[in-house]
Amino acid sequence: ALLYRNWATPCGRIYARSMFDDPDPRFLPGIIFADANFVPKSYYAASRIAYLDRSLYNYDVTRPTQSMKQTDKRVLNIVPALRDMLEYYRKKGAFDAYRDDLTHYVARHCVSWIVKVQHLTGYPRGQAIRELFTVADEAFGDTWITSGAVEQHFGKAMALRMRAARATQYRSIIWEWHAERRWRRADTTIEDTLNRPAKAY
Repeated sequence: ALLYRNWATPCGRIYARSMFDDPDPRFLPGIIFADANFVPKSYYAASRIAYLDRSLYNYDVTRPTQSMKQTDKRVLNIVPALRDMLEYYRKKGAFDAYRDDLTHYVARHCVSWIVKVQHLTGYPRGQAIRELFTVADEAFGDTWITSGAVEQHFGKAMALRMRAARATQYRSIIWEWHAERRWRRADTTIEDTLNRPAKAY
């Protein structure tokens, strides 16, 4: 179960070639964030999994082309990535058996992607948020929130925030962004005013 509560990093693992005798556990082609699609498939496809408690791989997150830094519509590639992964479990007849693990996995990714959508350019953010959470809603209904997955990974405040977001069809997230932007503008205005040299009388 802990595997599904970690981030997907296929490059930090070694895979037995025999695992790919089955054509299904493959990367979904043509998208970024394909690791989020492939790694849960590999968990199910593997006959056994071993863990080595040593740091053997360094990951450079400073590259300008790094997928986690994208701000265009490609950030929504997480949607087909998660959908295809869930379909893989359905195809294998394993969805119900792994429902709790998959709930945690999808909930963690969807909630983590809120900040990416907040900085999205060239695409309506409200529409993007709804597309993102449709994955969790369609697959798990209310249980992705009521299961405790959000609270476990992000805390009670975020769990309450997501309950409110779902009740408003995720409009409350957009409202929060607007309020935050107005607050920042007001804060900048106040700071500029206080830093302005006093006029001579």
